[in-house]
Amino acid sequence: MTSEQDQERIKKLLFRSFDGEAPPEKEAAPRAPEPKAAEEPPLPPSYTPPPEEPTDKTFKYAVGALACVIAILLLASLSNSNKFAFMQNDQMVELWRGRFAPMGWTRMASFSDPKILTGVQQKEAYSKKQAFGILSEYFINRADEILKTGETPDLKAAKSYLGHASKYALTDARQQEIRRRLNRMNFLVLLGKGELVRSKGTVADFETAKKYLMQAIPYASTDLEKDMLAKNLAAIEYAIAESKITRGETQLADLYREAMNRHLKKAKEYDPQKAQAIDREIAKIKKWLTEYEGKGVSPH
Repeated sequence: MTSEQDQERIKKLLFRSFDGEAPPEKEAAPRAPEPKAAEEPPLPPSYTPPPEEPTDKTFKYAVGALACVIAILLLASLSNSNKFAFMQNDQMVELWRGRFAPMGWTRMASFSDPKILTGVQQKEAYSKKQAFGILSEYFINRADEILKTGETPDLKAAKSYLGHASKYALTDARQQEIRRRLNRMNFLVLLGKGELVRSKGTVADFETAKKYLMQAIPYASTDLEKDMLAKNLAAIEYAIAESKITRGETQLADLYREAMNRHLKKAKEYDPQKAQAIDREIAKIKKWLTEYEGKGVSPH
């Protein structure tokens, strides 16, 4: 029985395999659902630039070439504007400056003395420092020549030359040099005015002369100038004091003369017989007053 049962079981298994039925299997446990992947934003559509047109390249080359030309023109103009030249004839010297352009010149100034360029190295063009240095040196030398003359110097002309020199002096050292010369001339002018006014001899003139000398104090730079100024101020102070004393003495003398004349006239009225003696006394008083005034006391 056992064998028959086994055979029957085998047949059933065979028939199931033939019919396509799979043998029963153990059911699998249900799987957890898989997490969904995060959605990524869609990529933008790719852009392919259009091919460069030949006209675009030509325009860029033209703009670059124009910029180069402009830069060259600016450099050439700047270089030309920094050039200076002198033009000379028998009557004058002219100063010319290059224009702010690749070429061309503009006249800046003209001078009536053709000797400005005497001893100057001749060049077609000078820098600003060279050209202005030539002019400032010339004007300073002309002012010095006037001041060193043996005659009374023309201070007005000398100051005019120094004024021109100041226009072309580019350095602080040259400007200070010019100021020192101007201060010296201002000192001499005020000192001369003070002396001229003082020579008139009145108290009012002495006071005016003192004002001129007080104005000259800031211009006295050397020890010699300071000594001259101190002596002149002392002389004026003495003259003012002496004038006041003299004026007072003169007033006293005048009063004495008038009193004596009145007294003697009254005496003649009271004693006509002594008129001749009184006249002699009057003559003596007049003589004494004349001698007194001759010693330097004069009425004002």
